[in-house]
Amino acid sequence: MGATFRRFTPSTSDLKSSSFVWLDDSVNTLQESIDAQQRLRLLINQLKTFENIDLCEEYIKSLSESDRIVLIVSGTLGQQIVPRVHEHQQIVAIYVYCGNKERNELWTKKFSKVRGLAVQLNDLISLIQSDQAKQPYDRSAEPLTFTSFNSNVAKEKLTVGLNGQFLHSQLLIDCLLQMKSTTSDIDELISICKQTYEKDKEQLALVQKFKNEYSSNQALHWYTRDSLVYQMLNKALREQNIHLLFLFRFLISDLQNQLKKNQCSSRLTVYRGQLMWNKELNTLKHSIGELISINSFLSTSLDRQLAYKFLLESKDLERVLFEIEVDPQLPDIKPFAEISSLSFYPREKEVLFMLGSIFRLVNMSHDRNGVWTIKLTLFSDHDHHLKAILNHMKSENKQNKLDLIMLGDVLQRMGKYNEAEEYYRRCLNGLPSNDYHNISTCYYALGRVADSKADYESSLKCVMYE
Repeated sequence: MGATFRRFTPSTSDLKSSSFVWLDDSVNTLQESIDAQQRLRLLINQLKTFENIDLCEEYIKSLSESDRIVLIVSGTLGQQIVPRVHEHQQIVAIYVYCGNKERNELWTKKFSKVRGLAVQLNDLISLIQSDQAKQPYDRSAEPLTFTSFNSNVAKEKLTVGLNGQFLHSQLLIDCLLQMKSTTSDIDELISICKQTYEKDKEQLALVQKFKNEYSSNQALHWYTRDSLVYQMLNKALREQNIHLLFLFRFLISDLQNQLKKNQCSSRLTVYRGQLMWNKELNTLKHSIGELISINSFLSTSLDRQLAYKFLLESKDLERVLFEIEVDPQLPDIKPFAEISSLSFYPREKEVLFMLGSIFRLVNMSHDRNGVWTIKLTLFSDHDHHLKAILNHMKSENKQNKLDLIMLGDVLQRMGKYNEAEEYYRRCLNGLPSNDYHNISTCYYALGRVADSKADYESSLKCVMYE
């Protein structure tokens, strides 16, 4: 009996930021399965159960490409659903919890994402625990989200389409950094953390520790800790969860300040190993010579071999080595720093770049080992018309506006009308009754949002109130 372990190339650290899905026709009726759920919830963040294959597949397909799912499945249902969902980007690992290991080994050999088979509950738990404990610092299989900017387009198209996404992401970061945090915002974040990890005693203890002990000079220490802060912030960045980013803005600001304080002072070349889907790689192939903005904090290494060693053979993913040349003397660049002495895990030679750092994609090459090398250079927009566009958008957005109105305006530019409405109303509800100017501004903004949503009746009411 026991468990069968199989080498799986995408990083096992990806399990820590993944949601688990369990498909079994008796998952919610058999007492053994119910007991197993309780034990699993002590180990993992989110567990969703299904008894029906079609509903399970529908759920997986409904997720965004940035979501990460670990699938636990019975042998019988696994034979049916695994061929249907194996190639989905969201699936990072599969465990088969079955009654006959030998019989199920035959069909699972065809699927590289099947991480292991277990007959006993203890063996399944051991497999998951073992995978969670391995390679805790490897970020290579985590999605690297980016937007590109093509300056070779007509002037009137510089702020729409992909260029618009690039500019708006920069504008959103700038807006969040301008906004002061409040105690109530931090309390709300802590409350969300507790709800998210309500079944995980270890993480709940960390939530309390974070609440009691966090200070601005510990931002990098908490961010590099492989726990709730890293997981929740990066998930929010990948999915553009505006409300979580709004609540996390104190941490984003503190991270920026620590990186500035410890900014590298000399030219250097850094590296990052990355496993990427072919679709993502093709996007980069079409961006050679253009600018790309990384929509997260970017972890790199001064050690090329260290970055390279994480690029394990993968049937499903392309192996990519980013080679990045940086000059800290360039004007108007976001900060980056060698953070080993500030990290929770004092990893040697780690360089972290600020959220939203901009690079120029110089070239790409493919070697005989099947590894893509992508060369980037840190970009300064000081002498580029991108600076003029961004500065105009930033100054237009501020114009003596209250923070929440400013954020609402950015979100409206991005086409996130529901989120924009939320922050206009949040601002409106906090205004004194005699602040006629800002009350009027909020109602006018709400009217514009309603108009954009084709809710003309509500738009008219807001304009009339204004």
